[in-house]
Amino acid sequence: MLPKIKVFSWRVGHEILHTYKKISLCQQNFVVKCSRCEAKEETFIHALKDCPYARAILTFGGLDNRLIEGNYSWCIDWLEDILRVMDLKAAADFFTLLWNCWNSRNNFIFNGKEDDAHGVWERAKNLSRDFRIHNPYEDGFAIGGSSGYKDCSLQAEWAEMVAFNESVKVAIRLKMSNILFESDYANLVNKINNRGKDFTILGSHIKVVCTQLDNFD
Repeated sequence: MLPKIKVFSWRVGHEILHTYKKISLCQQNFVVKCSRCEAKEETFIHALKDCPYARAILTFGGLDNRLIEGNYSWCIDWLEDILRVMDLKAAADFFTLLWNCWNSRNNFIFNGKEDDAHGVWERAKNLSRDFRIHNPYEDGFAIGGSSGYKDCSLQAEWAEMVAFNESVKVAIRLKMSNILFESDYANLVNKINNRGKDFTILGSHIKVVCTQLDNFD
């Protein structure tokens, strides 16, 4: 998710965006009705969900109809219900859509231009897609499901060293650049971290394996 959308998401959660209702709290006689649909008050929940223009955008975005039609007094209650049913990727897409919805509202207020709901959704979809293309490893990923077999008898620490060596080889074959290796075997981790000071046979083998780490950033 783009940093500016993360900031926007935080502001939505704390209800500190400048809706007409919010402005009226510090400016007397300010007109609070929605400028797009003429609803009585433009609150947070109205601007982002209940306004027919916002609702059309959310519908194109594929949001569950129960979350669109549901009755909420506070925006944070609506967001909590949404985030309970979304994974991280879907939540990022949702806030990107919400950010574009808010921009569409501002575009109407300040420029007098009403954006097409489908066009707003398309912009949000393309923004999410382009961000993932240029930031493919934002959250990283794990390689799982791999297995191998060696017909020999090894002590636990040697078996861990062999597994580590094979993991390094796989990462090199896949041409990865930024790698995080994890192990629950503390002795192996300590030997890797102190490979220049370990003069045991196992330590010497680990030192050789670790020379391959120069292939990574």
